[in-house]
Amino acid sequence: RTSTLTLAVDRIRELAICEQTFRYPTGFSAAAELKDYFGMVREPAPERVVLRFPARKRGLIEARVWHASQVVQDAPDGRVELVMFAGGRELVNFALEWGAACEVVEPKWLRDEVMRELRGALLQYDGGGG
Repeated sequence: RTSTLTLAVDRIRELAICEQTFRYPTGFSAAAELKDYFGMVREPAPERVVLRFPARKRGLIEARVWHASQVVQDAPDGRVELVMFAGGRELVNFALEWGAACEVVEPKWLRDEVMRELRGALLQYDGGGG
């Protein structure tokens, strides 16, 4: 029986070399396992993601492949949309990294989570935080 273990690499503080060896299962591909996810966290399930940016950000959005399924398209109001079929909680941080330049259009859970984070951040500056 094979199981997958996901580690937060940036949290590893010590490494010990031992006699035991690890062999990838035959045919295993990390790229194939994670192809539908935005990062390494495999939840929630992949779904349509739409992030909207000001037109002035088009060059930055188009400059990189953020996800294999991405499409950059014009929004009806002149802004630009990054559309992809992806899953993973890393989408929250990705949207937050853009600050006010990113509006999550869908999915609802992602929009709600980004709003929750932004409200919490605002409390830090509005007298309600630690």
